[in-house]
Amino acid sequence: MKSYIRIFHKTISTSFVYRSNLYMPMLAYFVFVFLQYSLWSAVFALNEPKGTTISQMMTYIFIGMMIRFLTTATASDQLSQEIREGKIELMLIRPYNLFLFFLAKQLGRIVVDFITKGLPLLGISLLFLSPFIQIPYNLSNWLYFGFCCINAVIIAFCMDYMIGLMAFWIIETWQLRFLIQDIGNVFSGVFIPLWFFSEPFLWIANLLPYPYLYFYPINVLLGNVDHTSFLSLTLVGLSWSIGLLVVIMLMWHLCKSRIVIQGG
Repeated sequence: MKSYIRIFHKTISTSFVYRSNLYMPMLAYFVFVFLQYSLWSAVFALNEPKGTTISQMMTYIFIGMMIRFLTTATASDQLSQEIREGKIELMLIRPYNLFLFFLAKQLGRIVVDFITKGLPLLGISLLFLSPFIQIPYNLSNWLYFGFCCINAVIIAFCMDYMIGLMAFWIIETWQLRFLIQDIGNVFSGVFIPLWFFSEPFLWIANLLPYPYLYFYPINVLLGNVDHTSFLSLTLVGLSWSIGLLVVIMLMWHLCKSRIVIQGG
């Protein structure tokens, strides 16, 4: 455990070395929030959607942006590069589990992103958009929301890790990564809430793990999910986490048979 804690701390410390890399993403998030506000203000000015207000919409987007700092996984970049360049065997001889190694790095990046991007975004959004953002203060909703966020982190990391392992079968994984991200942006409800879509679309979305990254956690915090429904959502979300972990174990078993170490 001490090794993974060191990896966690090292990831945080090295992220603050190149501080210029932190400014542009922060600016991009501010621009994104401004564009979302301008877009939805124009939509509600023309024709207000039934059952939804501009305050509910901006609160949804704001919470989704904060969750995005938790669910943006990057393990597939380094993992696929290590596999493609043949350096994976050097990582395997080190005294740690490869999955836990990348998980510790991911948790470190989450802390860095929340400090450098999440907190400034939180402050500026509440300063300029406070009339349109209604943060709920129900303690039980926050507890449920925290559990949903932990499960969302596990699901997002597992999906990204699986993409990295695909480098054992395909040379480049960036195309697959962007494809999965684009599909997730549609079915997760991160940009447009799923309540705007038709029943057939919702049926397809519920067959995928994406709504458990954004849509359901946000609805839990907003109080749109009762206690009975939360229990069923929790069981399905945990099933996705466990199922993805099992798939990773099976993939890793197949991957080890494809590793060839020269001279050994």
